[in-house]
Amino acid sequence: MIVSIKRFGLSVISVVSLLTAPAAMAGGHKGEKTVGITAGYNTFNQNAVAGLFMQYRVNGLLRVAPDVTYIFKHHDTDGLAINLNVHMPLSIVPSGKFNLYPLAGLNYTSWSYHAKGAAPSIIETDDVSQRVSKFGFNIGAGIDLYATDNLKLFVEGKYVGVKHYSSGVISVGMGYRF
Repeated sequence: MIVSIKRFGLSVISVVSLLTAPAAMAGGHKGEKTVGITAGYNTFNQNAVAGLFMQYRVNGLLRVAPDVTYIFKHHDTDGLAINLNVHMPLSIVPSGKFNLYPLAGLNYTSWSYHAKGAAPSIIETDDVSQRVSKFGFNIGAGIDLYATDNLKLFVEGKYVGVKHYSSGVISVGMGYRF
């Protein structure tokens, strides 16, 4: 009876240790900051994106990651997206060089539509004919690679849920970590 209680206790301790190990091994420390650039693809207008990001590690498990992304003009549509995401980096190797992170957050996107002149009397310009701005949410995941102590690379995919303007965004980034 005592042996089975010890086994049960050791089993519980082992399971708890395994479940909490990824959080304990996660690369990064409280107060860590990263700034950098991103590039990628947006599925709404099927074109490239470029942006700037900042990340701040709140604690060992969470980091706040605001970013601003410009969505290049295609199909007479371009946009500007402002995101405020929260990441939960989890180390996928003991060295902490690779982190897998789920993300969730808020989104504000302003889409600009450029009308083409239909009649000879209308001169086509680069001015915006119509602008639609909406709030939404982000959900996705990414992988960090700490190439050096100060250089971080990442790949990220997310779904941007905005009523009538939802899209997928795939991006790669490079940042300076300090």
